Amino acid sequence: GPVGALVGGAVGAGVGAITGATQVFDSQDQAFKSAVQEQYQSAVEGQQESLTEGSQIAAKREMDQVSFTTLFKSEEKATDFLDELKDTANTTPFLYDDLTSMSKTLKTFGYDETNILSTLTSVGNAGAALGITTDGINEVAKAIGRMKSSDKATLEYLNILNDRGVDAIGYIAENLGVSKGDVYDMISKGQLNGVEVSELINQKFDEF
Repeated sequence: GPVGALVGGAVGAGVGAITGATQVFDSQDQAFKSAVQEQYQSAVEGQQESLTEGSQIAAKREMDQVSFTTLFKSEEKATDFLDELKDTANTTPFLYDDLTSMSKTLKTFGYDETNILSTLTSVGNAGAALGITTDGINEVAKAIGRMKSSDKATLEYLNILNDRGVDAIGYIAENLGVSKGDVYDMISKGQLNGVEVSELINQKFDEF
């Protein structure tokens, strides 16, 4: 009787231990499987997102190719320009999409493929030095383009630059050897050449 009780207790304890160990193992195994499954699912979702983004980028680049081929009336010019635009995106504060947008804007203001990039690079360098946001740099580029295309250096255009920390009035005054007050007087009388002022500002930007 006593021996049987001891043996029974030992067997029961052994079975309990085995059952407990089995349950722990099953729990760990399930946790491991869940972790692997989550990692796999995450990898699959990441791959799908990458493929989607890649497709979207490819579609956008194709649209840009068509758009700039129309603007420059040459597929070869468009291809060369967009290749240079990618390089410019790596050396200026601009993103590629920002550059394509501003390039189209400058093209409407009379710039061509030979001077759009140099203008964007100059404006980008100045913008980075002055801490101007991308939207602000875009407005500066537009103002310079409007002065060039209209051949007018109006206070409206110059104030866009001044409001963003670009001392356009000071550049003009220094170049002409006059005071800022004289420059404002010349602006009011329409005596400033918009093309010359836009070129002067770009030259000053190149010094940054």
